[in-house]
Amino acid sequence: MEITSYIVTGPTASGKSDLAHKLARRIGGVIINCDSVQVYRGIETLSASPMAGNPDLDGVPYKLFSITDGDKPLSAGLWAQLARQEYDAAIRAGQPVVFVGGTGFYLKGLLDGMSPIPAVPMDARTATREFAEKNLPAAYEYLQEIDPTWADKISKNDRQRIVRGIEVFQSTGKPLSEWQSAPRVPIILDPITKILISPDRELLRQRIAERMPALAKSVLEEVGDILKKNWDAALPIMKADGIAEISRYLAGDISLEEAVDLWRIKICNHNMKHQYTWFRTNFHPDIVIDHIPTDTDIDTILNKGEPL
Repeated sequence: MEITSYIVTGPTASGKSDLAHKLARRIGGVIINCDSVQVYRGIETLSASPMAGNPDLDGVPYKLFSITDGDKPLSAGLWAQLARQEYDAAIRAGQPVVFVGGTGFYLKGLLDGMSPIPAVPMDARTATREFAEKNLPAAYEYLQEIDPTWADKISKNDRQRIVRGIEVFQSTGKPLSEWQSAPRVPIILDPITKILISPDRELLRQRIAERMPALAKSVLEEVGDILKKNWDAALPIMKADGIAEISRYLAGDISLEEAVDLWRIKICNHNMKHQYTWFRTNFHPDIVIDHIPTDTDIDTILNKGEPL
């Protein structure tokens, strides 16, 4: 018997976590995280993780949330392996899966598969980044030698992609372009219903603005604890929304109100725009919810998208 699973996604503040929880509870399902920030421990409030405050999860199993420390970054490839393991285990147990999150690369990996590139050690990433920062032309020239196929695809000024090509080669002994040409196996092989929550942007901007002041105060301890660790600024966790802004407040550079405003602007003017664009061009939902979800939407989802 085939088991239908679900993807619940949408932009920030759209209510996807709440809908995913209610859906999983209704169908006896397992929730698997598809948010690249919520995999980290110690920033549950900052990342709006359902793990924040140890809420009552109603017996719903949550997987791949808060599973690694910030100085042990989780690559997309490793996340894909873990997601496939959790997915297979749930399906074997007869439980549908509800994937929830808004990280586009993760969502694409669910459906199209990912290149099987091994994780690159952090020290190798740091050394390569420092090399590129000191002499980008030399870094690009080196990339042309070790992986001309990848070098020809990118700009000689694209530091991020140049670093990626070099670090993968030095860590694995194989060019990035060769890894990318390897067959990809989608994580999801059984029936899947893709749900996109896409309310009006102005409504989401209002919801974000209303919750930001209280959220900023509640994350001061989380961000302070992270800063005490003196982690490498290149670590993914250090780029999580809110950390740079709250860090400036804790350093005494700006007021908390200014930090909140900068954080809000970043989310609404940059991140949200990127999210809507990605969903429009890369995600092809079976069901679109154009409002903040309610319990009635669960019935609509289970009725194959047709209102009862």
